[in-house]
Amino acid sequence: MIFSRPLEQAIFLKRKSANIIEADTGVVKIDILCPNNSTLQNCAVLGSRIWYSPAELLPFYIPATWQIAEIDYGNLVIVNNYLCQDLFREGFNN
Repeated sequence: MIFSRPLEQAIFLKRKSANIIEADTGVVKIDILCPNNSTLQNCAVLGSRIWYSPAELLPFYIPATWQIAEIDYGNLVIVNNYLCQDLFREGFNN
């Protein structure tokens, strides 16, 4: 499957508010939109790998959207159900 927007990898640093997280891309720290308002207690773990995509509408005050989180030694969790459902139906190979 070709994802409609490229996914970039980062490391989760902290949840700044209900809708914004901070992540380290390896080059810079960025704010990322969290489209899921639940607590994401097991997904928002310091140091865990996450995948995000560039914001759909630019310019936007938050430049990216959180899509997927890695938890429990490799298990993947969909954070943005709307955009990731097709990706997981076909399989995520990364």
